[in-house]
Amino acid sequence: MRTLNNQVYQRVAQTMREREADLPQRAAALWAAGHRDQARREVHTLAGTLQAYTLASHARELERIWRDAPASYDPGDDLAALDALLGQTIAGLPTLPAPSVEPALIGDVPRLLAELRPLVEADDTAAMDIAETLSATLGLTPLAAKARELAQAVRGYDFTSARSLLDELAG
Repeated sequence: MRTLNNQVYQRVAQTMREREADLPQRAAALWAAGHRDQARREVHTLAGTLQAYTLASHARELERIWRDAPASYDPGDDLAALDALLGQTIAGLPTLPAPSVEPALIGDVPRLLAELRPLVEADDTAAMDIAETLSATLGLTPLAAKARELAQAVRGYDFTSARSLLDELAG
C-alpha cells in the first residue's frame, strides 16, 4: 500500500476539513427533500476517508441501512452520530501551516501564469506553490478573487476548474 507524504496528507486533510464538515447537514437536507439516493452518495464519500477507519466504517454501515430503509425511517439519530464522529475525525486531522508565500511583483504575473499553465495541464501538485504566490501577488487587485479561487481549486486537486480559472486570469 502506498503512503502519502506528509505535505500531501496535510493538503488532503485540509480539503476534507473544507468540504466535509457540513456533510451530515447536507445529507439530512437531501433526505428530508426525498433525495435518498443523493443522501446516501454524500455519506458514501466518507467510506474511504483517509485513515479514519471508525468514520469510514460508520459511513458504510449508514449507507447500507439507508439503502433498505422504509419510507418512515428517520435518520436523525444516525446523522447525529455521524456528525459527532466526523467532528472528532476533523479535529484530529493535521492542519497545514499558514502559507509562507511572499507576493511577487505585479510585473511577475505573466511569468507566474506561464509557469503555472503546464503544471495545471499536467495535474501536477507542484502548481500549488505557484498558485499561492499568484494569489498573494494579486491580493489587492480586481483579480484577487479569481486568483484565490484558482489556488483553492489547485489545493483541492480540482485541475479541471483550475484550468478554466487560469484561462480567465490569463485573459
